[in-house]
Amino acid sequence: MTTDTEVPEGEDLDATMGRVFDEMTDDDAAPDDEAAGTDNEIPSGDTPDDDEPASGDDAEAADDDADDDTPEGDEPAGLDAPEYWSAEAKAKFDALPDDAKAAVLEAHKSAQADYSQKTQELAEVRKRYEAIDGVTQKWGQYYQQLGVTPEQALDILSAAEYQLRNGTPEQKQIALQKLAKDYGIPYGATTVQDGEGDEYVDPQVSALQQTVKDLTTQLNEIRQGDQNRQQQAHRQLMEEQAGVVKTFAEAKDESGSLKHPHFDLVRDKMSELVKKDVVKTIDEAYQMALTLVPEAKAKIDAEAKAKASREAADKAKKAKKATVPSSKSASKGSIEPGETIDETLERSYDKAVGG
Repeated sequence: MTTDTEVPEGEDLDATMGRVFDEMTDDDAAPDDEAAGTDNEIPSGDTPDDDEPASGDDAEAADDDADDDTPEGDEPAGLDAPEYWSAEAKAKFDALPDDAKAAVLEAHKSAQADYSQKTQELAEVRKRYEAIDGVTQKWGQYYQQLGVTPEQALDILSAAEYQLRNGTPEQKQIALQKLAKDYGIPYGATTVQDGEGDEYVDPQVSALQQTVKDLTTQLNEIRQGDQNRQQQAHRQLMEEQAGVVKTFAEAKDESGSLKHPHFDLVRDKMSELVKKDVVKTIDEAYQMALTLVPEAKAKIDAEAKAKASREAADKAKKAKKATVPSSKSASKGSIEPGETIDETLERSYDKAVGG
């Protein structure tokens, strides 16, 4: 009789029972020489039960398979059909020899353990699937519009998320470009408001903005530096020019008189001539301005006449001193009769200057 209790992979409890029962039918299940004339039927008086020990060769076979602690002549413990079996299955089971019962129970135990393990695994899978199924049910109609199955949608989304989070900068850039193209978003658009009011800025745009900001700051610093240098140079030039002008205006000759006494009258005209690049030196500007400023020219002419008058007066005074006759000269008749003093002085002056 077949006693192999190995359960083929994937076989359920009913299949195992059916297989064992078939094996029992195919095998020579008749008792040994003592039961040869019974046409393979087990007499009811010889059927082992809970109260009577097995006899004959069946008892010997049962003794061989039973536990060593089972008393000789007693039925092995634990050979009862499970309570939840049907009456028909129990009757067929009870008709089996003890070694067949042991094989069936062992196969049932193994199948039951495998069934329990798979049931537990299935429960865990079902628990996970129920959560996913809730999402797929929620978006199922949208998936149909897109022409994808829920598992395809999940795979696409997962792949995109993984690449955006763990990809290289180049892969992330490609993924962003693809997303922008697929969803009709202008790539490189400035900012997009998210749900919390924060701004999302494209990393490339942000980098370019920062670069422009840095360059603008540097350019402003350079411009400011140039302006400061230009202003400093201008101030220095103005100070130098002011020094030159001051020196020129205050210059005096050996007698202590100002060399350029009309500077205040012509300074504006001098500045105009210098700006127009008409003259090269400040002295040229002064001399030209004297001829162009009417006030200065009139003052110079007046001063010239006054000077000439002073010089003439000085010469006349000197001549008078030189030609005034002494008492001796007077006695010699150096003064013309009837001549006034002024006439005498004028005559003496003309004589002195060769008139």
